[in-house]
Amino acid sequence: MCIARAISTEPKCILLDEAISSLDIPVQIQVLNLLKEIKEVYTISYIFITHDLQAAAYICDRVIIFRNGRIEEMVNIEKLKDVQSEYARKLLQKLITV
Repeated sequence: MCIARAISTEPKCILLDEAISSLDIPVQIQVLNLLKEIKEVYTISYIFITHDLQAAAYICDRVIIFRNGRIEEMVNIEKLKDVQSEYARKLLQKLITV
């Protein structure tokens, strides 16, 4: 319902703050798929605030990594493994398990 309300005004950008964090995994996947479809159909941009790197990588084109309230690094998703700052590398090493 909130998504429908948000797109009803035909915005250019929607802010999503921890939009899927309290949902179970199957519902998270459904919501992410819906958001991705809406993004393409309506040409909407998202500011997707999350601690979930996998969700961000699925829905976003770029990631901004913050440290102490300041931008540490901004990187395109396809270059996420090539972050420059030591902080970003350590953060991603802790989050990515392959």
